Amino acid sequence: MSDTSALHIPFSTRVVGVSAYQDAVRHLIEGADLVVVAEPDNPFDPNAHVVTHDGVTVGYLSRAVATRMAATGTGPWSATVREVFRRQTWGLEITVTGAADTTAIRDDETSAAIPETHEDEARVAEVVARHDGRVLGAYAGTDPGASVVFFNVAGTRLSVPADLVTIIEPVLA
Repeated sequence: MSDTSALHIPFSTRVVGVSAYQDAVRHLIEGADLVVVAEPDNPFDPNAHVVTHDGVTVGYLSRAVATRMAATGTGPWSATVREVFRRQTWGLEITVTGAADTTAIRDDETSAAIPETHEDEARVAEVVARHDGRVLGAYAGTDPGASVVFFNVAGTRLSVPADLVTIIEPVLA
């Protein structure tokens, strides 16, 4: 029988599913801030917890750890990269450190948010989306580090590496 007891925070664990997110994982360094968010609508596991960095998925908690996280509380949770395994398929070990500061969480980590527009605007501004189509926010330009800069629906200015996102052209209203 599997353990369903609550976890004691902080704790460290390996991230699973990283083979599907290698581009994002390869941008991480030890000590990078992460957010762990419950994904109750996940079709494979109602206890699933996604691990993200700046709104980009880098993997998931294992089924056993996710089940225990569900018993620990609703989250979201702050975490840091403990170790990056640089092998043929890169991997991650993280340390979950406590409840996340929800003011720092990117909107797509809790929902697929679409930027708001003013009623008098004739079209939606260009938006930044992950390659899987999840909208991150309204496009604002690029920064000197070749990152795409955007504003989420809360108005927070964020940036992500340009190779991890797509700019979607304006849509007529």
